[in-house]
Amino acid sequence: MRCSILALLLALTAVEARPKALPLKPLALNKALAVRGGGATELWDAYNTALEETPLIAKCSTSLTGFAIADGMTQTLIEKIPFDLKRLVRMASFGFLVHGSTGHFFYQFLDGKIPGTDPMSVALKVGIDQTLWAPVFMTMFFTYMGLFDMAPETIIPTIKKLMFVAVSSSWKCW
Repeated sequence: MRCSILALLLALTAVEARPKALPLKPLALNKALAVRGGGATELWDAYNTALEETPLIAKCSTSLTGFAIADGMTQTLIEKIPFDLKRLVRMASFGFLVHGSTGHFFYQFLDGKIPGTDPMSVALKVGIDQTLWAPVFMTMFFTYMGLFDMAPETIIPTIKKLMFVAVSSSWKCW
């Protein structure tokens, strides 16, 4: 069960960490949002403006939101446990402080070394992401969780126990 939840979390966060893969103003999405009404087009435009003007803060905030929503949904819909606010804060703060910032710089670096969105470039980027970045990311994740809980002694055993499970779950999503 934990493996499935971790895979879901990784899948949700992997997509939002790569905003450069999408054009800044996708017309089809803008039209779809406009049909729905309720100011969604303006919200999408504001998000794209934030990505252009303050990309690091926008990506950190997106990660915070994604991690918070994913953990809230996991707790209430999948695990069906009493809501754990500390856990939600731990996950959301990881998204803001670690995932958003490191993802911003890593994918910016990767896009600089492998420009383009053609199938071969994308496949190469995903391969590098999954073979090199995923283990680094999971090490940061397990380290942050242990430090947040003030239990640094659990970090190395957790990495040894769950690293392959976490990384291979990420591979299954791709």
